[in-house]
Amino acid sequence: IQAFEKFEKGHKGNFLGSIYFNAAEAYFRSSEYAKAYRIYDKFISKYSYMTEAGHARLRMALISDIQDRPKNVVLELYKHAINRSQNSDVSLEARIRYVGLRTIRKISPSEQDSETRVFLDKGTNRKLSQNLERLLWQVRLRSFVVDRKYEEALSFLTALPISGMNLSDKKVFEADGAEIVYGIIKSNFDQGKFAKSIRAWEIYKNTYFKKIGADPEIQFIIAKSYINLTLWDGFQKMYEKMIASKKETAHTFPLWVPRK
Repeated sequence: IQAFEKFEKGHKGNFLGSIYFNAAEAYFRSSEYAKAYRIYDKFISKYSYMTEAGHARLRMALISDIQDRPKNVVLELYKHAINRSQNSDVSLEARIRYVGLRTIRKISPSEQDSETRVFLDKGTNRKLSQNLERLLWQVRLRSFVVDRKYEEALSFLTALPISGMNLSDKKVFEADGAEIVYGIIKSNFDQGKFAKSIRAWEIYKNTYFKKIGADPEIQFIIAKSYINLTLWDGFQKMYEKMIASKKETAHTFPLWVPRK
């Protein structure tokens, strides 16, 4: 970045495409998003024929997403990256992020939104980079959760090689796992299947819930399930846990399943 800024001050006219692109990448990886966006835009306006232009378009869409710009603007930028990229991995990543924004992070997705899930098909016998593979797993997993297909989500999650992931990736999937099991617990509770709610809690409390912050509503539902089954010892243990949890950091993300 220092070399580029010094070079930019001392030279006028157009630079090589590689100078623009690498400077923009450096800004992006340093989280200087406004500067990165400006240089990517300049790169595309002058070198749209280069293969890296597709990557630059994806970065511009992602920057807009990170900066929480209007969703219709961000979706349009992802569309540009999908339609104009010569790189299949760039196009796939843009499709995955497009689906994530349109069908997972949207409060009330329509049927037309859900139809875009076809974009998650990576094709057969295609080897993806580790980051792209995990991004695809995450969006597929969360699509099950927002569709309230909790059993399918849990089956999908247990098939993923979570134990071999680095700590930061592992925590993301474990936090999603807690949401999935909470969905199972809550749906059983609402149907009056209190024993099933308790069973799901007992099976997965150490696998997922122990690794996230305190979640008062989950604890309340399990305590209420014990009461409804007149299992007073179980209720007393959960009540003590609820009291102790007041000193813990509250679990605030991800919250894919609605709380009261």
